[in-house]
Amino acid sequence: MRTERIPVTQSQRNLLHRTQRTEFDELIKEIETEYGNFLKGNNEVKVVALARAEILFNTLEKSHDELWKYGEIDERRDIRILKTEAGEKITKIKGKLPVTVTKISGTAKQKLGLPKFDGDQMRYFSWLKQWQSYDGDESISDMEKARLLLQCITGKAKEAVQDLPFSDGSYKNILKRLEERYGSKSKT
Repeated sequence: MRTERIPVTQSQRNLLHRTQRTEFDELIKEIETEYGNFLKGNNEVKVVALARAEILFNTLEKSHDELWKYGEIDERRDIRILKTEAGEKITKIKGKLPVTVTKISGTAKQKLGLPKFDGDQMRYFSWLKQWQSYDGDESISDMEKARLLLQCITGKAKEAVQDLPFSDGSYKNILKRLEERYGSKSKT
């Protein structure tokens, strides 16, 4: 699939590239960590490590696609190599899992650890991509999503929403406030 290049100024390209590249490199490190957890863990740890690595890899693919739009030839080569290596690690994990361990139940999602966000605007979109796996899960009520969301935000992000009352509409109100505060790409 060929990705269309979007014309931008050099300073915009540099800022976007730095932000995306930081996110990309962090995702690579997190996949490496999960690969290490897999190698050292028991069967339950292995399953959780695989699930985390797959979520991270899905986010990594989106980040890769964004970097690809603006990257020069050398940058594209580098990120392609890193993405391929990360994908190979996940393939190795899948190949080493016991046959009896094939699927994680929906209730195991909480064991994966909530994606944390501390109010660092440069990390908002990376965090949001990870949070969307909870957002799209229809088996979790909005009240439960609000509770989980409050557990995963800290620092300035927590301060930004602490004045909101906890009610039936809390989940959407919290997300809206975070989007208003951190979601503007022009601020990053």
